[in-house]
Amino acid sequence: MGKNSASKEHVEAVAQTIMANFIPKNPEANVFSFHFTLPPAENYRAQYAKNKDGKNWDLISVNPASDN
Repeated sequence: MGKNSASKEHVEAVAQTIMANFIPKNPEANVFSFHFTLPPAENYRAQYAKNKDGKNWDLISVNPASDN
């Protein structure tokens, strides 16, 4: 994360806050990801996977999203 960018903790907290909006409706899904933006223009991709009990989602990673 570059100069003047959000801290890792802040980015992860935002991902955790909004993740419920992206949970797959398919009960068989084990992973999902989504992109989000922090103003003014920091783009990130969050990845989640079901934990061992299969009921809750764990944050696997949050990384800057590429512009591809």
